[in-house]
Amino acid sequence: ITLDNASPNATMCESIEDMSRRLGLGEWDSVENQLMCLGHVLNLAVGDVMALITQTAALETTQAIWEYDPS
Repeated sequence: ITLDNASPNATMCESIEDMSRRLGLGEWDSVENQLMCLGHVLNLAVGDVMALITQTAALETTQAIWEYDPS
């Protein structure tokens, strides 16, 4: 099952696992059968990288302002 990272999706997979067990349909592991949405995961990762780049740029700009000597 392909999901985003919301907790209700994990709950749904746990329910499927429980129902599969109760109905005798065989093993269905709720953790092994989840594939988090790649687009969502990439979006989260890119957001973290962009935040770091923005923070670094802000520090460099601040340093340049303090070091500026108009003479």
